[in-house]
Amino acid sequence: MIVYVLVTSGVLLLLSLELRSWILLLSSLATASLPLMGILVGRMVLSTLRISWLPHDHELHRILEGIAPPRWRVRLGIRPGPPDAFAAQVGVRSGAIVLTHGMLDLLSEEELKAVLAHEMCHLVEHHPMIRIAALALSLMNIPVGTIMGAALSRRLEYRADEFSVFVTGRPHHLASALVKVAATKTGNPFLVAGFTPSLRGILGLFSWSPSLKSRLRRIEHVARKLSTGTISI
Repeated sequence: MIVYVLVTSGVLLLLSLELRSWILLLSSLATASLPLMGILVGRMVLSTLRISWLPHDHELHRILEGIAPPRWRVRLGIRPGPPDAFAAQVGVRSGAIVLTHGMLDLLSEEELKAVLAHEMCHLVEHHPMIRIAALALSLMNIPVGTIMGAALSRRLEYRADEFSVFVTGRPHHLASALVKVAATKTGNPFLVAGFTPSLRGILGLFSWSPSLKSRLRRIEHVARKLSTGTISI
């Protein structure tokens, strides 16, 4: 009887909520579920790809040990494909960084370290979860939500670049890695570096990834701040 009364009272309370209250309630539930969603999506993505996991004594793990914060468990994987890298969260303090064979063949050890630091930032600061929120935002209110979600996604890339420069202390390694990877997609590193028209104005607002030119400009800015000691992570 007590259970029946409690359930009935709860249903009546929900029915009495105004539309604004419903929106706030659903938003709170969605926010609370973001960590779980991020972990589930990360595990699902990893399970669908053909990945070879590297042993802990691999050279890349040695490089990663100097980047990963304490108490973080990160697996490193390799998969076929052109130069690319991504990070996936599989737990609150655990994740995976996956590089392609193309990336390993293209970059030097120092450039790979810069890329690993970039991806490590995505994990440490839970960027995969934030991206899910950005995607949800874009689906809720188009085009305003799309513009806001895209701006947030670009900011995450800038932030990861900044983290990489700060951790490695070698901004030119990250910059050269970005130029090399982008050049494989166009075949001309000089064109990629920003000497051709890029998305501007209205179209640029919908881009989920910042242009190479803007990333290089920001890396240079962070490098100047790093040299003067006016930056902190």
